[in-house]
Amino acid sequence: IWFETRDVDFRRPSPFRHDPDSPWVRKYRAALLALCEAAGRNDFMVGTPGGLPANDLLSMHMGTEAFLLALMDHPEWMAKAIRTGACDQAKARRKLQTLIRARHDFWYGIAGWMPFWAPAPFLATQSDVSCMLSPETFDRFVLPELDVYGQEYGALWYHLDGGDARQHLPRLLSLPYL
Repeated sequence: IWFETRDVDFRRPSPFRHDPDSPWVRKYRAALLALCEAAGRNDFMVGTPGGLPANDLLSMHMGTEAFLLALMDHPEWMAKAIRTGACDQAKARRKLQTLIRARHDFWYGIAGWMPFWAPAPFLATQSDVSCMLSPETFDRFVLPELDVYGQEYGALWYHLDGGDARQHLPRLLSLPYL
């Protein structure tokens, strides 16, 4: 995944917001709904929409170095931007799921971007940037985002990305929704 990085004005609210009217979002939604129409109610299962979590999207849009420095230099702004991004994503996924269920609602569970199935809704998420975060920084910036997703979905599947992210495993395993 490659993004053009953008500079951030920390005196203003985060510009990294979900735009449901973006031409790319509209194309994605149209493709997903066309797939649901092709699947019908019983021909094949359509997986839940994938997407990167707010913390990873922000690090990609800002650039990793700028993101990490901003966590230390502008922590309140960053915490709010990540949480707002998570809430935006939860709302956008909820709307997509409503559209999908109206066209395609298999009785036997949910499939995600990872090759497995569950009998009830869940969200697959991650934090690729977490391998560069201390446990305290992870707790401050990533856990609130996971809490948003846990409240919305009830169950999360977490992709632990790399050996350096293992330091967060005890904290992750303590979360009731993981």
